[in-house]
Amino acid sequence: MYLEIDDFKKWGERLAPWLTQRFHPEVLARFGETVQPDWISWLDAEQATRTGTYESSKKPFELHMQYSYEGIRVIHATRLDNLDTVRSSGLRGWSPSELRSAAYDRFRGEVESAMLERSIEGCLPDHRGGRVYSFASLSHALGLNYGNCVGSIPDFAIHGGEFLRCVALQAGLGVQNARRSGRAFLLACDVPWEFMPDGLVQGIAQDIFFNLLTWRFFDASRYSMLGSVECISTTRDIPPKQIQLVADVEHLVGRKDIARSEIRWERVHRFVGQEMSVPTTLAENDYSNPSERS
Repeated sequence: MYLEIDDFKKWGERLAPWLTQRFHPEVLARFGETVQPDWISWLDAEQATRTGTYESSKKPFELHMQYSYEGIRVIHATRLDNLDTVRSSGLRGWSPSELRSAAYDRFRGEVESAMLERSIEGCLPDHRGGRVYSFASLSHALGLNYGNCVGSIPDFAIHGGEFLRCVALQAGLGVQNARRSGRAFLLACDVPWEFMPDGLVQGIAQDIFFNLLTWRFFDASRYSMLGSVECISTTRDIPPKQIQLVADVEHLVGRKDIARSEIRWERVHRFVGQEMSVPTTLAENDYSNPSERS
């Protein structure tokens, strides 16, 4: 089972029992929105007054999250002529030289050569190379992070990936130029924990921990439940078996009022241009009216 960050109701129910196993009932009874210095530190300090030993709960929760879920479902946005390569080879992180070559092929003749070269190098191909970049959830991809009920198709799907988007912006190239070939796609991929750096998994776990406390004790509609981790990068390729769903979103490019339910998902290995049933976790969550939390 893979965790979907923006389906907080589902993972909240699954992970909440850990809180009662970890913390004394009196500690949880005294927990509130205004505890200091922060929610997790307060819980750990109060628990220590009852056990006699201070122990951070962050690592135990991270291990519990990894035990409960195999990884997370991410949304990869790209531009493709067809899905053949995805079906056969999955998603592969381009090397620095491949990134440079792809940018030259895409934008040569559209901008002066020296400007194109500066734009390419300004986007740090040596740093970006060898990684697959995705959004942490569909809500992140559509820009629903701050309570918007509607959003837009991410630029990655317009320009053909994170690096080409960066080059296009650096070179001052517009969207219409970027869309001259291929179609915009969103891919829902299940990424195992071992595909991600330890620091990224730790960041996800801390976000989930804070949001679990929000879901368990407070009115979740008053908070942003998506966390701070927006981009998921992995140095390992994502094989075809981990790519579960695909949506052709070319007809939605340019709109700023796209609802989650308008994304028509298909199974990757049976994509025939027909709408099929969509898991509610990718279509019907409502994140309206959250407040900001530090």
